Amino acid sequence: MRTNPTTHGCWALLIAAACMAVTLLPQDALAKRGFRGGGARGGDGNEQLLFVSETSMTTGSGEALSLCKLVVTHSFWFVNFGRSAESYGLATDGCETNAWYQLQGEELQAARSDRRIATFPEGEPTLTLAETATGHWGWALAVLVIGAYGRTTLQRRQRRKTREAALGDQPNSANRILDAMCHVAIADGVVDDAEVRFIQQTARQLSGVELSEDKVREAIANASRSPSDEEFREFAKGMSSEERKRIFKAAFMVACVDGQLDGVEKTFVGKLAGSLGLKQPDIDEIIQSLKNSAAPA
Repeated sequence: MRTNPTTHGCWALLIAAACMAVTLLPQDALAKRGFRGGGARGGDGNEQLLFVSETSMTTGSGEALSLCKLVVTHSFWFVNFGRSAESYGLATDGCETNAWYQLQGEELQAARSDRRIATFPEGEPTLTLAETATGHWGWALAVLVIGAYGRTTLQRRQRRKTREAALGDQPNSANRILDAMCHVAIADGVVDDAEVRFIQQTARQLSGVELSEDKVREAIANASRSPSDEEFREFAKGMSSEERKRIFKAAFMVACVDGQLDGVEKTFVGKLAGSLGLKQPDIDEIIQSLKNSAAPA
């Protein structure tokens, strides 16, 4: 018997709709977050069902079905960088489940015309702005981190320029010594008059430059109480072994000029010694030379 193609197509759609009304086939729609390959779909992201619309359909056991869309969140090393909507399907629990029935081909066509689905969007599944933004927090985080680092770097450079201007026209080694002294002076958060006077005296001895108290305090105010590792390395950059020892000696003397070496200052000079590449014998030699020069004749 010859079958009318139109009639055959209608029966196919009705059968598909009936199957959807009584059947819920399992499909893993929640892969591990942040995996780099493999998984249920062999992709690179986390799969999730998002609710689209209520339906009047139920499973064979009477559970209500909802129209859902499968969304894949693309990630790299646990950081999300984008999302895409893959397909439509039916699931229980308002799409808050790990199992669903994917709609494809004739079943998808039948579902679009099924009045038991309250709302069925036209075309391929898409994401709202909010749903898309959720998958791009990795980019936002990267921008924030890069922006914060860039802002910190610019501020650090500006402070260094301000210190250099305040300290005047100094030879490179003298500038490095005075800069280290300014950092030690602010390390404990309290700038003593004795520290300021000692930096003025050192500048005069190194280069003959007479620094006013205001200029020294300006340089100190633009020094960092807790320099980064990069800032500590700057003290040693381009300096000879002897120049590095002089930097440490001057910094140590500032730390002790008020008659005491507190914990913060001790930590600072310890990190400074390490960044200058000084060994314990070098440090002991410098401290001993200071003791000898301080001893009464």
